Amino acid sequence: GAFASFAPTNLGYLGKHRMIDEALFKLIFEKNVRILGELVTQSKLSAHSSGASDEVLETFVLIGDPASQLKVAP
Repeated sequence: GAFASFAPTNLGYLGKHRMIDEALFKLIFEKNVRILGELVTQSKLSAHSSGASDEVLETFVLIGDPASQLKVAP
């Protein structure tokens, strides 16, 4: 089962959500960031600098422990 969820809490447009998704995947697979709280914060900052609106950023929330670490296969 899931131990955390990082998702929008409202309806939105896929194109606007993509900025956060792309930033999140880049952090996980290219920059090797594993702490959930850091992933959430950095992906939102990156999306904001790419032009994502405050409304989009505010709808994405982390449900889970921000100190948890992802385990990613090598």
